[in-house]
Amino acid sequence: GVLKAGGAYLPIDPTYPPERIRFMVEDSGIRLLLVDDTTVEVFSNQYSVISNQSGSEQVNTGTDSTVYCLLITDHSIDNFPATNPGVPLSPDNLAYIIYTSGSTGRPKGVMLHHRGLMNFILGQRKVYGGSSSSRVLQFASFSFDAATAEITWALANGGSLHLARRETLLSETKLAEVMQRHGVNAAILPPTILKDYDPAKFPTLTTVVSAGEACTWDIVERWLPGRAFLNGYGPTETTIGPTGYRVRGILRDTATVPVGRPLDNVRVYLLDEFLQPVPVGVPGEIYIGGPGVGRGYLGRPEITAERFLPDPFAPEPGWRMYRTGDLGRWLPGGDIEFLGRVDFQVKIRGFRVELGEIDNLLLRHPAVEHALTVALTDAPGGPRLVAYVEPKPGERLTAGELRAFLEKDLPDYMVPSYFMILDAFPLSPNGKVDRKRLPVPSADRPELATDYVPPRNETERKIAAIWREVLGLDKVGVNDNFFELGGHSLLLAKVNEQLEQTFDQSFSMVGLFRYPTIAQLAKRVSAEGGARKSVSAEARERAARRGQRRPPPRRVRR
Repeated sequence: GVLKAGGAYLPIDPTYPPERIRFMVEDSGIRLLLVDDTTVEVFSNQYSVISNQSGSEQVNTGTDSTVYCLLITDHSIDNFPATNPGVPLSPDNLAYIIYTSGSTGRPKGVMLHHRGLMNFILGQRKVYGGSSSSRVLQFASFSFDAATAEITWALANGGSLHLARRETLLSETKLAEVMQRHGVNAAILPPTILKDYDPAKFPTLTTVVSAGEACTWDIVERWLPGRAFLNGYGPTETTIGPTGYRVRGILRDTATVPVGRPLDNVRVYLLDEFLQPVPVGVPGEIYIGGPGVGRGYLGRPEITAERFLPDPFAPEPGWRMYRTGDLGRWLPGGDIEFLGRVDFQVKIRGFRVELGEIDNLLLRHPAVEHALTVALTDAPGGPRLVAYVEPKPGERLTAGELRAFLEKDLPDYMVPSYFMILDAFPLSPNGKVDRKRLPVPSADRPELATDYVPPRNETERKIAAIWREVLGLDKVGVNDNFFELGGHSLLLAKVNEQLEQTFDQSFSMVGLFRYPTIAQLAKRVSAEGGARKSVSAEARERAARRGQRRPPPRRVRR
């Protein structure tokens, strides 16, 4: 609807912290927030809510700086005209803005235009396939451009897009049931999910695209039989995914699955420090040119100039290329192998994270002297963030205090799972932090503000066993907060499944967020179980009474 009206859209996840939402609204300069009944409460405290029920009212957003929330309902949509608005657009008009993590501590708004989006859609159709029979799962949060890839894959091919609640997407059992019921046959999933889920539970899924993180061959070996398996790659700044790779077989000479070759009209260069092309097999930094390269960062001309450079290899002047900060090498067959990052940007559960943004926020804490965040790649449940913090002299810090401080500004996937409080950072001879000597989080219970209290009854012991297995910890206390122990939403989904199997009760992800400690959760389990037992006992008593009043058997004449 926004695109047909000639506007550009900016997705804002309502689950983000209020401070981050406020920054995105103010930084982007938007005047209109489209909300529905489920999200209006998130924004109504800060912005004026208006309702357009007739379809004829005009909302003038150009007269002042007021931000309005336009409440969209089924009734209001039905009253609008069905004819196309006839707004003239050019390929260079802005289509959407996506905010990504920023190394300076401020998120960056990436501006993408129609030309790049259309080129991606055509290239996606050629590489991924797609038709009117495509039933595509929307797995990614709509605030990331991976969601745009899912939407275009379905709707641009005349197929259907299938949405599910977050708690369903993160539960293997629930997601498998939904996908089978609706015959979902295509999905874009991060390797973190593909690694944990069982391919046999998804028989309708015939096309799988791995994206968001480097994909390993063991994942392909599990998912490839009987399916088309593809690997996608691309920064937000170059319109979703400028390269793609269709797996034909297992390669033994690459550590990870190649990211493929450029889509039509896309130019990919692997360059050295002098911006000269490197030979086949030699690592180089990945630069991307072509129509998918975005305008740059909204209101950030300095950073735009650093990352969006003139393209010296373009067929005509005026084109730019984007410096990704990724390392890769050309393979003999013409595909590209992704080798990692040249800086400190990482992917956590498929989301791009600038570690510098976390460090800068930690340094704003009045008791923090030094801070450094790294990614732990071999942690239970996939890559996890570890924040190393050195307090100021005389100050004392706890993991819970630091977590609460970051949660005010950061989405949950950017909040570190572990906080290591150090007396001093280990330094190399040249005075820099020696990352190799930083302590690795152990399986011991982390330092928390709450004292350790062991499980006190059978229910608490069962829940504690589930937590220990999922979190990879030797012990957990009944008053410990799941998220302060290093938990996140993906691990919470695993806890949810095991709880349902152990206690034969139904749990919701939203409910589990309300009971973040074992003690709280055990009370909820006991209350539900007691209610269920009471109902069952009453039913047995009614059945017994009916049996006592049973009439004598009728005699049948022969």
